[in-house]
Amino acid sequence: RPSSTNPHRLVNQNPQPVVLKPVRPERLLQVIDKLKARWHAVVGAASGPNASSPQAAAPSELALVIQNLARQLHTPPAREPITWLSASLGQHIKLIAVKDIVYFQSDNKYTRIVTAEGEALVRKSLRELLDVLDGAVFKQVHRGAVVNMLCVSGVSRDDNGRGTVVFKGITDTVDVSNAYMGIFGRLKALASLISPPSPGFDGRYHPA
Repeated sequence: RPSSTNPHRLVNQNPQPVVLKPVRPERLLQVIDKLKARWHAVVGAASGPNASSPQAAAPSELALVIQNLARQLHTPPAREPITWLSASLGQHIKLIAVKDIVYFQSDNKYTRIVTAEGEALVRKSLRELLDVLDGAVFKQVHRGAVVNMLCVSGVSRDDNGRGTVVFKGITDTVDVSNAYMGIFGRLKALASLISPPSPGFDGRYHPA
């Protein structure tokens, strides 16, 4: 019977490189070292009389495994979406809860933030904001606009096919580029699968 039931100790005694979850950096480094040692051993065997054997292809495969493990080791953890933003309101700095933001709109060197209570400016581009916002909630609908899907009341199209987003609680509307209309088309299709449209359905997508 093993002298210890500690899973990490048992794995360390195992000649096969094994990574337990959650992955620890020090354990990943040990696995990489074991793979490198095995790689060198295989290279030595492949350079001998049996150089034409299937083992000759093993070094390149092990190299790919080592590269993938090293990449995982140095990949930074996923960043949590921001929940607050500091924005300029005249001469004052206002702290705004991201969940209260209805939409963002590019405004020269700034980005305009619109909430049900008013608007403010941040010195960040839409691209920078998209990198830190929750992508499941905030969707880009135009080159210069990002909307909070939880605040969307409906989406309509005119005779020319141009889309317009209507919001809950405010009278503002935001244009939707044709390239982004597919976002609402997929949501509309999903909604119809869950609940078939009634005879009076107006063609808009209305989130719950």
